[in-house]
Amino acid sequence: MKPDLLKPRPPRCPCFPYLVLGVFLLLTALFTYYTAIAAKAKDQLRFEKAVERTQNDIQNRLETYIALLRGGSGLFAASDQVTQAEFRAYVDRLELRRRYPGIQGIGFSVRVRQEESELKRAEYHSVIYLEPLDRRNKVAIGFDMFAEPIRRAAMERARDTGTPAASGRVTLLQEIDEQKQAGFLIYVPIYRNGVKLNTIAQRRAALRGFVYSPFRVEDLLQGIFGSEQQPLVDFQLYAGTELSSKNLLHHFSHNQTANGGSYQPRFTTTKTIKVAGQIWSISFASRPEFERVSEKSLVAYILLGGLLLSFVLFGVTRSQVYAHQRLQRLNASLERQVQERTAQLQQALDFEAMLKRIADKVRDSLDEHQILQTAVQELALILGIICCDAGLYNLADGTSTICYAYTASSNEEKFRTPSSLGCVVQMTDFPHGYYQLLQGQYFQFCEITPDPVRSQVAILACPVVDDQGVLGDLWLFKQKEDSFNELEIRLVQQVANQCAIAIRQARLYQASLAQVQQLEKLNQLKDDFLSTVSHELRTPIANMKMAIQMLKVAGGSPERRERYLEILQAECNRESELINDLLDLQRLEIVSYPIMLAEAVSLQDWLPSVIEPFQVRTQQRQQSLQIELPRNLPVLVSDRASLERILAELLNNACKYTPTGGEIVLSICYKSAEAVTVFTLSNSIEISAVELPRIFDKFYRVPNTDPWKQGGTGLGLALVQKLAERLQGTIMVESSGGWTTFTVQLPNQPRT
Repeated sequence: MKPDLLKPRPPRCPCFPYLVLGVFLLLTALFTYYTAIAAKAKDQLRFEKAVERTQNDIQNRLETYIALLRGGSGLFAASDQVTQAEFRAYVDRLELRRRYPGIQGIGFSVRVRQEESELKRAEYHSVIYLEPLDRRNKVAIGFDMFAEPIRRAAMERARDTGTPAASGRVTLLQEIDEQKQAGFLIYVPIYRNGVKLNTIAQRRAALRGFVYSPFRVEDLLQGIFGSEQQPLVDFQLYAGTELSSKNLLHHFSHNQTANGGSYQPRFTTTKTIKVAGQIWSISFASRPEFERVSEKSLVAYILLGGLLLSFVLFGVTRSQVYAHQRLQRLNASLERQVQERTAQLQQALDFEAMLKRIADKVRDSLDEHQILQTAVQELALILGIICCDAGLYNLADGTSTICYAYTASSNEEKFRTPSSLGCVVQMTDFPHGYYQLLQGQYFQFCEITPDPVRSQVAILACPVVDDQGVLGDLWLFKQKEDSFNELEIRLVQQVANQCAIAIRQARLYQASLAQVQQLEKLNQLKDDFLSTVSHELRTPIANMKMAIQMLKVAGGSPERRERYLEILQAECNRESELINDLLDLQRLEIVSYPIMLAEAVSLQDWLPSVIEPFQVRTQQRQQSLQIELPRNLPVLVSDRASLERILAELLNNACKYTPTGGEIVLSICYKSAEAVTVFTLSNSIEISAVELPRIFDKFYRVPNTDPWKQGGTGLGLALVQKLAERLQGTIMVESSGGWTTFTVQLPNQPRT
């Protein structure tokens, strides 16, 4: 087989695609035209059927209501006297609301002549029955319908003809709401039984009254068409042949499309019906729902489909003409792509070797600056770029510090690096760029500057990131003619990842060194603490030994023996308190001290029992203890035992360090804005500013401030501070003007 046989051959006639296009466009136009005509004819027929159905529904329903009124007239024909109870029973059996929705009720108006009463007019027609007697119909009872012209005209027509008669448009007395509906009435005459009714005069003379029904038009139409979900036509109903607003009973319910736009109906017509001797006019118009089921939309689809098919066939036939040329261009493109791919593979192999060399160098270093210097210099030399720099982030301050920058020797004089070594860059100055870098994403862009030497610079920014977060970035700069290709970007990313790993290792190494130094410091603190504790523990023991020795040599003097026993007891208590305080302090520091933050403490009831021992003690020492406890303090939720120990330690220190005649003031208040209870304890003694910062240190006692020489363990305030923290509170101290004040703040509702 010859190679030429494999090549696609273009059509012999170059105008063939245009001929195909013309023929199919002509066929599309013809088919579209006939489809449009058929769709319009179908829509016209559907509209006429919908109009006829609507017209018949209204006519049939009104005929049904007229039949009901005829039945009511039969009730009066059967009896000369129909009571209200009989009339109500008759209407109730009809079940108007359920069986005949839309009718307002059935009533009876009686004729009253002038000679039968003291009335001024010749006759009156008063409504005496109207059922069902709801709140609307009650309004019409006793109304003289003959006094209103429109009603009187219908009543006279019914009286004279002996047939049902409908009134024109009226406003019913039943319209007691703010929004009123148009209405009408239908009357059926009731004559006296046993008289002749051949002439108008005979019928006028024999008239007893009327059985009638009032209708609210909107309720009537709702009863007729309420179940219809999507009517295809809308209509306006007029009482008469004149289409005017005074005769309008019902207007169009929809004149907008679903999206709120104005709708112009495609089909309209006007029909008439005869209702109880009166001609009504109905103006019909198609609704938007009519258009949704119309076949008119097929015209557009057929036109669009025909055009699409025509142009598709045109494109297919025309594409064959150029197939051969495209095949030749495709072969040339494939050869070029193979060459480019080969070059990319070779470059990738070179980059892999370079990446291995850079990775080996940065992994061997534990110095962050040496790692960045190696990466920046190697990237600049490998990629042949103008310059490269590296920065480290301070995320807390939102800054990037340029730690190292390298510029190729050929560009040092004519090009200055865009960033300077040691420069601190605010991330807010370039928010969009640093946002991408903080998300671990690289980006490249072209910088346009007014400098005629630099002109435009292509820039690649790549984050130095690992699985723990972003550490810094690398910025690379090229001449404006170049951009960074995919392989170069991948190399920079891999180098950045290796730098991140190496920097993490370097920081871990530095952290390990710092930890070792911290452990050495802690070890020294431990030794100092043990030395202090051993000294504090030995002091009471030494005093007890001395007291025991003195007891042995005291002889028979009871006073001396009693004195040494008191010393022995005091030092024993001091040793026990010291050990207990040390144990409590240790448990507080390791968070094993039992605290229950769920006890409701009423300070007014609980505080007096805590203060009572100290009131006796202050009286013995001639000190003044004042308590400021408001009555309206809220309940404090805290640990009762810990709170008692805090107040006891503070009161004990106040009594211990307050001289004779001094004052001690304990005040409690509640801060509603912060929802905390504040305990403030002040005593009339001042601590120097030099000693104040050490007041909460372990074993620290302010020198020369104990007028009662009681001594102590030096752990009380340290315990108080730890207990306040465990209760989620704070403690502060200040001393000035001869007073020292401790302030404890505790939350009323601690966090669980």
